[in-house]
Amino acid sequence: MQPENNGTDKWLSMAMELKAKGLTVAAIAQALNVSVATVDWLVTRQLEVETPPPPAVKIGWRSIGVRGRRIQLISEVLVDIVIEEMEKMEQELDAVCGVAINGIPFATCLSSSLDT
Repeated sequence: MQPENNGTDKWLSMAMELKAKGLTVAAIAQALNVSVATVDWLVTRQLEVETPPPPAVKIGWRSIGVRGRRIQLISEVLVDIVIEEMEKMEQELDAVCGVAINGIPFATCLSSSLDT
């Protein structure tokens, strides 16, 4: 059993047709007179064609700012960066300032963690 032309689309449709009938990869390979690796490739290629990539996840400040725990966790990362940078500059921190509405909760968490 071989497709009329040698285009991969015909091979692909034949392989998927046999797979839908419940044949194993080895049985499909034997029926199409191709290697098991070729059938694996055809089936994998079909799955990639039929399965669209997952949608992108957008993380914006609004997503972060709606949960206090998220603000706290991101603030911990920022505290770590601030401490590292202050040590590099051999400076001590005097104050933390939040810019705009979104910056105030972060500044509050940073200030609390840094005891300023």
